[in-house]
Amino acid sequence: MSLAADHQAAVLECAGCERKVFEPGEKLFSDRLYMAREVPDALNGFQFIRGSIDGVRAVCRMPGMVYVVTPTAGRNPDSRAEVLSGLGFHNTNFPECLLFGDETNLCSVFQKQVAAGEVVAPGKWGVLVLPEKAPKNLSQFDTGEPAEIEVLEDFESDTFQAGVRLFMDRAFALLEPPACLNGLPLVRGSLQGMSFRCTKAGVVTLLTPDPANPQAASLSLVLEGKGFQRVDEPVFQLFGKSDLDRVRIYQKRMAPGEECRLERWAVMLGPKNVTAGQRPLSPSVSTPAETPATPEFSPGPGYSDSVRMYQGIPGIERAKNGRLWATWYGGGVTEDKDNYILLHTSGDDGKSWQPVLVLDPDGTGPVRPFDPCLWTDPDGKLWLFWAQEIAGNKGRVSQTFAITTDDPDSATAKWSEPRLIGKGVMMNKPVVTADGRWILPMSTWFADASSRAVVSSDHGATFAELGAAGIPDAKDRNADEHMIVERKDGSLWMLVRTRYGIGESVSTDGGKTWTDVAPGSIPHPVARFFIRKLASGRLLLVRHDPPNNAKSRSHLTAFLSDDDGRTWKGGLLLDERNGPSYPDGVQAPDGSIYVIYDYLRERDKQILMAVFNEEDVLEGKFSSPGSRQRALINQASGINPTVPDL
Repeated sequence: MSLAADHQAAVLECAGCERKVFEPGEKLFSDRLYMAREVPDALNGFQFIRGSIDGVRAVCRMPGMVYVVTPTAGRNPDSRAEVLSGLGFHNTNFPECLLFGDETNLCSVFQKQVAAGEVVAPGKWGVLVLPEKAPKNLSQFDTGEPAEIEVLEDFESDTFQAGVRLFMDRAFALLEPPACLNGLPLVRGSLQGMSFRCTKAGVVTLLTPDPANPQAASLSLVLEGKGFQRVDEPVFQLFGKSDLDRVRIYQKRMAPGEECRLERWAVMLGPKNVTAGQRPLSPSVSTPAETPATPEFSPGPGYSDSVRMYQGIPGIERAKNGRLWATWYGGGVTEDKDNYILLHTSGDDGKSWQPVLVLDPDGTGPVRPFDPCLWTDPDGKLWLFWAQEIAGNKGRVSQTFAITTDDPDSATAKWSEPRLIGKGVMMNKPVVTADGRWILPMSTWFADASSRAVVSSDHGATFAELGAAGIPDAKDRNADEHMIVERKDGSLWMLVRTRYGIGESVSTDGGKTWTDVAPGSIPHPVARFFIRKLASGRLLLVRHDPPNNAKSRSHLTAFLSDDDGRTWKGGLLLDERNGPSYPDGVQAPDGSIYVIYDYLRERDKQILMAVFNEEDVLEGKFSSPGSRQRALINQASGINPTVPDL
């Protein structure tokens, strides 16, 4: 086995983690006071990622080698040796080292060559080490000759001073800058990122959110992987009041021809003679997530139920002749680069199901397709929407695509070519307003004005931004997963997933402007829910209703409202267990309601369905003809190495 120094280190991004020197005396975990007693000689002085003892989750941005130090198998029940082997790591056979404490913490070292986009998550008590010498000191602010660059996207030039607008697509204004930055040239680009190339050697200065905040969209590790160094200057508030918008300074002396693509926001300062680039970035630094998956109607055995180790986040629709369609995503061991979308259908009212297609952009990654949504439009066309991103971006840099069929009554329906709908994620059904507009609930997670409304007024020929609601306090932001209903008075009511549960927003001008998202009266854990207007005019709400308002994903229950959500009636318990989640639903012409949901995505890997009507909800029991509970749509049986033995 080669020594660590022989390998090129992977570039890992891990929000909320720190990059430290792996040497005796260094604190190993952010939430424990354990100090390194011994480290393997081959890894001494290299970089390691310090995070929680319960585990870190890093995304590989540039391929290379990673090492994981974990208790030797048989010495400590928290050893990750078996799990790591299942994830493709190999034991280096380096001599054991007593990392800290007593002999239960004698450790072995595992290694793996990881690919760009791959998620590295060794789990509890696994220390990630990179075969790269760690700088022990921060750099001083470099006042040398600035670089000349060409920007490969739209940009504007300005001066970095109090009050200046920071992004072309947001109104955020700079607060008071530190003295070392005040008056520098500003390259104003998009909040969604920037691509540039150096044309004359010199210094480039970038600002990115402080990586000490685990929720911040920091590019610190990506920048360090590209050779940028953090400057020894205090963190400062760039704009607003949220801790998420406190930034650090990074600098690098770039050489002519060097290219850089930043897939999340960063502010560039200092370059002179900034020009518009005429050529795109090389394919090695483009984002493959912008190329949609194409339907695979005869997927190989690698997509079979028997090998799939993870699945969930389902959606359901019904054709005019009663044919049911169900979608969800699976693959990998969690939400990772190995995910793919599945579409199944049933011609016998859900008694049996057949696979139709798989959507997988690139097999083993780095692109992750996720959060599919089925919807039948007013013209009878069936839409399958899904999002794509480079694994690890968590809904911040995503695209939504769709395919359609005009013949959803047929199991062998012909599907269109994929088309781009827009930026962001849409996992919940559109709403059709009284004036015939389609409003799609699309979101850019964790951002300002993240709960967006995208509109089509021409039956889906084109889509345009309509308006957006924002969650004011950044600490409350999450995956929005919002849904919209039109009330009897014509106003639009939006419910949003937040860190405190369900937030609410209202628009009284057709979706152009929205109130700030604020806590509502519906108790709920941090999870998806389902709300829809029924043919009767009532609202159906499916949510978790655990005893004593506990914040757990249990007691999935259906409720009805006659007064646009002000009060709720009934309470049909669909699944009382701990683990059902992410409901979606559709109503048939006879009043039957079909609700799909997942159960324990890593362990049981079940996609389930409940069938009921409004009277069942009001009575609180499955009593109508044809009503069903926990009807199995699909169950995968691949062994997930991250799930402990029962």
